[in-house]
Amino acid sequence: MKMKSIQTIRYLTVAIGLVFALSSCANLRVISKYDSDNPVPVKVTRVSYFWGLQQPVDVVTGPDCKSMCQVKVKTNFGQVFLSAITLGIVLPQTMEYYCCATEPKPGEIIP
Repeated sequence: MKMKSIQTIRYLTVAIGLVFALSSCANLRVISKYDSDNPVPVKVTRVSYFWGLQQPVDVVTGPDCKSMCQVKVKTNFGQVFLSAITLGIVLPQTMEYYCCATEPKPGEIIP
């Protein structure tokens, strides 16, 4: 009987290890306006608590960023692992956004 319980624990450990090893990062990319001259992305990490009931603070862009051209939301293995260990109480996510290049109005001189 001891041998079966050891094998069961071994199979369970291997199964859990495979679940974590085969899980990959999740990426979501939204492009509102394609711009080939993308500047450097701005990275922001926000955390939701209590299964999303307490939402993170909104992301406020700088004054020189009039609009966003592209947004990427990434979740890596560490963030998924933290979410799994806390049973969803802590949900971190990393976001990258690109600001659109400003297009001058005709006849306007930009300093």
